Amino acid sequence: MREIIRKATRAAGIPYFCPHSIRSTLARKFLLQARSPEERKAVSQNLGHENEATTMEHYATLSDDLQREVMLALWQRGETSAQDMELVDLINQVPSESRHVLKAQRRL
Repeated sequence: MREIIRKATRAAGIPYFCPHSIRSTLARKFLLQARSPEERKAVSQNLGHENEATTMEHYATLSDDLQREVMLALWQRGETSAQDMELVDLINQVPSESRHVLKAQRRL
């Protein structure tokens, strides 16, 4: 597979990319389109993951900007309380490279 991609990218005049990046791109695309638990599970199973959490951990991470955009859209739909949005605002003030501390606190 790598050799096929290597030849194709060379012929197209574009930089080589590993086969896994195709899988990653498709996973992210379909996860963004998935609107139900069944659709997310189908994406997960299609990737060969027994547990949907594996898929979500490795392919469903959002950039800080996209995370903020999604949270604001939820707020505008009126499904998020003001208290919850205060927490979201506080979390957004923590630099993304330091958010692992918040995850560790959640496990305590």
